[in-house]
Amino acid sequence: MKLDPLKPKEQALSNHIIKSFNRTHFQNLLMEWIVGNNLAFATVEHKELQAIFEYLNPSVRICGANLTADSIRSRVLSAYKEHKDKVIEVLQRSLGLVHLSFDGWRSGNRLALYGIACFYRDENNKPCKIAIGVPGLSSRHSGANIATQILDVIDQYAIRDKVGYFTLDNAENNDTAMDEIGKDLGFDGRMRRGRCYGHILNLSAKALLFGKNLGAFETELTGDALLAEAEYELWQKRGPLGKIHNIVAEIHRSDRLTYML
Repeated sequence: MKLDPLKPKEQALSNHIIKSFNRTHFQNLLMEWIVGNNLAFATVEHKELQAIFEYLNPSVRICGANLTADSIRSRVLSAYKEHKDKVIEVLQRSLGLVHLSFDGWRSGNRLALYGIACFYRDENNKPCKIAIGVPGLSSRHSGANIATQILDVIDQYAIRDKVGYFTLDNAENNDTAMDEIGKDLGFDGRMRRGRCYGHILNLSAKALLFGKNLGAFETELTGDALLAEAEYELWQKRGPLGKIHNIVAEIHRSDRLTYML
């Protein structure tokens, strides 16, 4: 839209458009989009994206509302601190104990992380859960190193005196981690640990389907046996389950079979 500032009506319309544009709200929406969709901060610097914003509303350009990667990063960190302070207040006011669960995983860019969630009852006695940390673990994944990261997050949220029970999977290093956490917080760590039913069910299902040699079978599949024919033979030896796998794999490989379904 091109308005002539020399014409009073068009100038008035231009002023109205600019005044109705909330620069801060636009930038907050942009930040939430980046974070919510796990996009790179540099996305906001794409010229094509900025051109779309400016086409939809020229006020984006007039008010200098487009952001840089550095400004998005600063806003994200600022919002994180603001929300973290609110979470600390909520946990301090919570009724009873705060229970924890944590597990390790590897991100798409190969960062070793530990997700930590807590479970509590709010002031209205309503059960709630929230993620309170995703610390990195660049060193060896020993129980002692895991415990150090978990205790650091516990201290950040000032809930040492409110820590209740832990739900963890059956990894051996979690036994050691709970020993260290219990020693630091003054309780028997293993007595405060519950097993993850989902993990137990997963292990049981694998044992039922693949038997005791699942590890060796997976090792074979991830080696040279990834060649289609060798893989087919390996699965064929697994009995009915292997035959079903091969049928499904064959359908996925063939457009003709897929269309027939």
